[in-house]
Order: sequence, then structure tokens, then C-alpha cells
Amino acid sequence: MVLLIGIVCVFSMLLFLLWQQFRRDAFAFQQRMESLQKTIVANNKRKLEQSQKIQLTEEFQSHFKNDSALIGQSIFNLNYELFEMLSNNNLLH
Repeated sequence: MVLLIGIVCVFSMLLFLLWQQFRRDAFAFQQRMESLQKTIVANNKRKLEQSQKIQLTEEFQSHFKNDSALIGQSIFNLNYELFEMLSNNNLLH
């Protein structure tokens, strides 16, 4: 009878220790998961910011290309008008 009570006490103690270890492991796992979630959120935010920067860069390049062509055409037209005026007034030598 005493042996049975001793075995029950040992198993109870063992179960209690295993339960405490499980709680510690679960808490550590929860901490790691929270850290990973924060890292994932930060990485997603950074990715979104970089995507927006890339989109702005692409838009800028597109506008710059269009504006550059327009400015080039305007300069050509102004030069043409200038030579035409000089030619009409016999100022070209």
C-alpha cells in the first residue's frame, strides 16, 4: 500500500514537472511567434514602401522621357523659328 502511494506520488510529481516544462516551452514558443510576427510585419511594410518607391521611380522615368521629348521638340522649333527670323531679316552670314 505504501509502495502504491509512493508510486502515485512519484507519478504526480513527474506529471507536475512535465506540465511546468510544457508551460515554459509554450511561453517560449509564444514569444518566438510574436517576434516572428513582428519581423514579418516589418518586412511587409518595407516591401510595400519599396514597391511604392519603384512605382514612383517608374512614373518619374515615364514622365521624364515624355517631358524630355517635348522639351527637345520645343527647342528644335525655337531654333527653327530663330533661323527663319534671321533668314527673313538677312542676318545670317
